Amino acid sequence: MYVFEGNCGSAFRLHDYEETTLYWDESKYPGYPSGMEFWSSNETYKFRVGGSHNCLSFLTWLKKELGYQEFA
Repeated sequence: MYVFEGNCGSAFRLHDYEETTLYWDESKYPGYPSGMEFWSSNETYKFRVGGSHNCLSFLTWLKKELGYQEFA
């Protein structure tokens, strides 16, 4: 999990654990990778974002910082 702090007390977290066995019990939900498998994989996974304020502003900033471009 990565935590970002903004001005005026805003905080946002970017995390991956809901895509791994750190969140899902492997015996009940087989097929989810371990944390190590997740980070060493070439698969595309979605991260989750949560925050104390408007996440849309945070996502706009994050995409700009990462040079993210949507492809059709």
